[in-house]
Amino acid sequence: ITPIQYYLLTSMGIDEKIALTVTFATGLAVIGVTMINSTRKHKANGFIVKQHLKSMIVLSFLGAILGAILAQHIDVSILRLIFGVVCILSTLVLVIIKAPEDLTNIKTNAILFNSVAFFAGLISGLIGPAGGALAIPIFIAYLNYPITHTIGTNSALSIAISLAGVLTYILLGWGVPGLPDFSLG
Repeated sequence: ITPIQYYLLTSMGIDEKIALTVTFATGLAVIGVTMINSTRKHKANGFIVKQHLKSMIVLSFLGAILGAILAQHIDVSILRLIFGVVCILSTLVLVIIKAPEDLTNIKTNAILFNSVAFFAGLISGLIGPAGGALAIPIFIAYLNYPITHTIGTNSALSIAISLAGVLTYILLGWGVPGLPDFSLG
């Protein structure tokens, strides 16, 4: 939905930078609401890995705040490029890497888990939900998560990332001239 919303806003005469940040914030809001139900279902099925989860949630939250702040200071053409590269890389990794089938070889290093969570939050805050798409291949390729647990654990992180990103975009965009009608920021 991100490219379509961006195109629609710019075709309505909204400034490119404002259109892109509104699009990223909207995407984060949609993902956040969707992930609440997803996380409940994944938790009920036992697909959320709780190892380091609390610290990962906090660090992904902080990363998303930093990403949303940085997005305000990065040229729109660079943000579009980052968005495209992340989408392509995520797709390639998912096609190339075979996901493990169980949790027997999952990494246990807290620094690695927390670094991935912060990075996922940072990229998501910077370019919206596509950052979460980057976290999924990282969980599979580097943390050795099976796909079921990757999706489940990332859905839990996505709630924190979305909340932090949306609130930061609202606070930084409040009262900015040129926003589309009915925008919060």
